[in-house]
Amino acid sequence: MSDVYFQRTIQILKAKGITKRVKAEIRLKSFPQADWSFGILAGIEEAAVLLEGLPVDVWAMDEAPSSGPTSPCS
Repeated sequence: MSDVYFQRTIQILKAKGITKRVKAEIRLKSFPQADWSFGILAGIEEAAVLLEGLPVDVWAMDEAPSSGPTSPCS
């Protein structure tokens, strides 16, 4: 569903002549269940496929580091 959102957003920006640089940052603020204590980063390769061939620069962490809510990932 998110790829449809991005495609529609690009359509609208082009139609309005808007060419500004944008950023997206995704953070883990909390877990869906209170007893979860860590998360695993996954889906980087799938996200890269969605952006393949587009004129964008992307920086991302490697998959699989675990992280707690609000903790820095490095």
